[in-house]
Amino acid sequence: MIKIALLELGGSHDECLYSQIKCLKSIPTVHITLICDSKVAQNTIDFDKDIDTKIIIEVFKGIAEWKQMYKLSNFLLKEKFDKIILNTAQSSKAKKLCFFVRQKIEVYGILHNIQKLHGSIGQKIISQSLKGYFVLNDYLLEKIPKTNISKFSSFYTIFFPKNSLINLSKPADEIWICIPGKVEEKRRDYDILVQELSTKKLSKHIKFIFLGKIKGEYALTIKQKIEALGLESQFMYWEDFVPNQLFHSILQESDFIMPLIHSNHISASYYEYRISGTFNLAFAYQKPLLIEQSFEKYTDFKNNSVSYVISNLLEVINNLQKIDSNLLYKEEKWSFEFQKKKYLDFIFNKN
Repeated sequence: MIKIALLELGGSHDECLYSQIKCLKSIPTVHITLICDSKVAQNTIDFDKDIDTKIIIEVFKGIAEWKQMYKLSNFLLKEKFDKIILNTAQSSKAKKLCFFVRQKIEVYGILHNIQKLHGSIGQKIISQSLKGYFVLNDYLLEKIPKTNISKFSSFYTIFFPKNSLINLSKPADEIWICIPGKVEEKRRDYDILVQELSTKKLSKHIKFIFLGKIKGEYALTIKQKIEALGLESQFMYWEDFVPNQLFHSILQESDFIMPLIHSNHISASYYEYRISGTFNLAFAYQKPLLIEQSFEKYTDFKNNSVSYVISNLLEVINNLQKIDSNLLYKEEKWSFEFQKKKYLDFIFNKN
């Protein structure tokens, strides 16, 4: 039996867990123990059947966190885990755990923000303990210092449980443009979208879906501006958490996924060293991306998108036509078998 401890102690990035579990469970002798906080435990109920053991721990801060990570490291060593995989290899908890485990167990992890490699003392401690890092897109590998590149591999967490979906009532002539995620100014350029809508007419067959919570001062201001333009019937949004089944059902029915990240907006710098989860949702459901032209320098986007510049944004949107998904995502890299091999070869040192 190969004992793997998969850890997510930061309460986030649970969307990256299933892809890893699916890869690992393709090996019959692997036993997976998921160690996580209560929030992640709740968010992973849909694939509990794929997890051999789930251990829920509440996280602490300060001195209590040091004690907790020391206790956890002792548990991992005592139980003789073969490998530890940190779903988020960049937190204070990861640093403390790596300090105690050091090189007594092979540790791998996902680095979500590669800017952490530049000047972070805590990240240096983690890096010294890790056998290898995953990043979540090939283009992020281009930003890794050449001296460290052998310690890195890419892995696309684009697989989700095949749960039953809701049968949505969608008019045949409507084009759904989905913008996933909580409405936040730093993550997406909602202002330019509203600005363009205020100066040009939006075709009646276009519907925007803000697939996330619209809460807080900025989000409510965006909502009010849309309503002031008389466009509320062409927008769909939620004031609270979108249930998981509905979330994935809407993604499945959407015609385009729109990151709404622009080169002259704060969102561009925010995502320079990390990916947007929107990318992976588009990749997972093999939906065409509606993206700013600047992204076309990356193959993943160039081959699977419709692009625009700000000056012709509404013109492009109004002229959108449904795209046959069979024409997209033709490369081998989008298959589970390809990503599984990359992941397992790296974890089990077969490169």
